Amino acid sequence: MTLQALILDVDGTLADTGRAHLPASGWVAFEDSANGLASAHEAGPATVIAPNEFTAHHDFRGALRVLPNLSGLSLAQLRQWHADARQGTPAHA
Repeated sequence: MTLQALILDVDGTLADTGRAHLPASGWVAFEDSANGLASAHEAGPATVIAPNEFTAHHDFRGALRVLPNLSGLSLAQLRQWHADARQGTPAHA
């Protein structure tokens, strides 16, 4: 399965992924807090974190990547990070 480009709203994440017939390994969640990361882990996808000024101190262990912001992030980067994670290659922040 290749990583699909989807934009999902916070309240509809699980329902939308179910409708899209994608397993959790086929998409990436974007969150900004430890609570969001925990929720994403429950749903199953790899998670990219872009914390804000209120969540910068949170513990983001287990995230696919922690970035200062999403500016300049490309789909190609996401696909590579996702593939690396699925193969067990260590993340480089």
